[in-house]
Amino acid sequence: MLKHIEAMGARMVALVAPSLTAEAAAAEVCYDEYSHCARGCNWGRNRLAYDRICNGQYRYTWYADCGTCAD
Repeated sequence: MLKHIEAMGARMVALVAPSLTAEAAAAEVCYDEYSHCARGCNWGRNRLAYDRICNGQYRYTWYADCGTCAD
């Protein structure tokens, strides 16, 4: 009887978990937006800076590799 209850519980979780994951993914929409050409690399090189925007809110800025900005 205990194994039957465990099996039923596993089936219920398997049915519900994918929908919870999909709902959480749909709830937060994120994209990267070009911010500016940043300094901070060696030998006078620079890099592109991008802002991470999720649901219209600024989250953080991340930087591409050095030497990617046009001179």
